[in-house]
Amino acid sequence: MRTAAIVTVGSELVEGLRIDTNTSEIARALNAVGLTVLEATSVGDQVDLLTEVLKRTTALCDLVIVTGGLGPTHDDVTREAASKALGVPLTRDPRIEELLTPIAQRHAQPEAAEQVLTQADVLDGATVIDATTGTAPGLVVSTQRGTLALLPGPPTEMRPMLAKVLEGI
Repeated sequence: MRTAAIVTVGSELVEGLRIDTNTSEIARALNAVGLTVLEATSVGDQVDLLTEVLKRTTALCDLVIVTGGLGPTHDDVTREAASKALGVPLTRDPRIEELLTPIAQRHAQPEAAEQVLTQADVLDGATVIDATTGTAPGLVVSTQRGTLALLPGPPTEMRPMLAKVLEGI
């Protein structure tokens, strides 16, 4: 039996400010390709808590799908947590940085521009899934047990990337 976990990231989810529609959609898609979902968890924007959840789920499951926390704001911590959980450094991807530079240049404040460019920070060894809508790329990386896929939270950004992840299953 191949197993999966779903982790949705965002304080807006755990505080009841936004409804999580990704979990049910992803669970149905995973079941359709023969994966049994063992766990679905929502985590606020806390690096240490998310790191622990990712350590546990990647050790437990063949595939872990994470949505959210990949954008350009200060509370988007998914890349950092995945780096800590897997012990894999983040490296700035020049191709993605080049794609994001025109967007970053629209910001008058240097800090805001740099936040946009953090979306080009990629886990070493990860496969990048380019954004078709929005700005955050997805990342797919091997774990000791299987695969970790980091996808954006907005459903319109997540869906095409989820389809690409599942093509490789």
